[in-house]
Amino acid sequence: MTEPVSIFVLLGEDNQARVVRYGRYQLNVAAIYQGNLPGAQVAQLLGRIGEPALMEAFRRRNFGGNGLTSGDQFHLSFKSKEGVAGECFGFVDEAPAVVRSLIEELLALQKQSEEAALSDAYLRSEPIAGERFQALQRSGKLRFASLNEFSPDIQPILASAVARPRDFLSLTQTQYERLLPQASHGHEFFMTINGSGYQFTLFKARQ
Repeated sequence: MTEPVSIFVLLGEDNQARVVRYGRYQLNVAAIYQGNLPGAQVAQLLGRIGEPALMEAFRRRNFGGNGLTSGDQFHLSFKSKEGVAGECFGFVDEAPAVVRSLIEELLALQKQSEEAALSDAYLRSEPIAGERFQALQRSGKLRFASLNEFSPDIQPILASAVARPRDFLSLTQTQYERLLPQASHGHEFFMTINGSGYQFTLFKARQ
């Protein structure tokens, strides 16, 4: 059975859009699209974050909803230059109309972008929420490495991944092979950086 495609969309105030199509379970990147969008379009999309209905969705955060166990899922987050941030996540069918329409607009950005050449591999970081991070530390079931355990040439790669949460950072085959032994759970490893917890996942380009 073919694995459903997951899609990551990054839109920045520099008018750059980045769309990554990937497999969550086979841990491969199928395609990446990048494009420079009109400033007015980016301003309109980013400006929607301030809409009252959307801000209410960010306050609620979780749209897991009513025992629903299958369906398209989403994770929508933002962070301003001033440090204001928010997120919401769950099942698309459970999300309010304002969230669903914004997701549709973001997914449509692929049509305005050009397909880029794939790298050998990719590294993705995801922050671990504070309460979950503390619970994982208490359980002792996962090992959280520190940055100084890695060689000086690998440390900047990890720092860049942390600075670009959920994005896909390009790796060479050599970098991939050097990071892979750190993965104690398949292609994942965990770190503590500046007191916060992060999960790192290694992906290969789909052949």
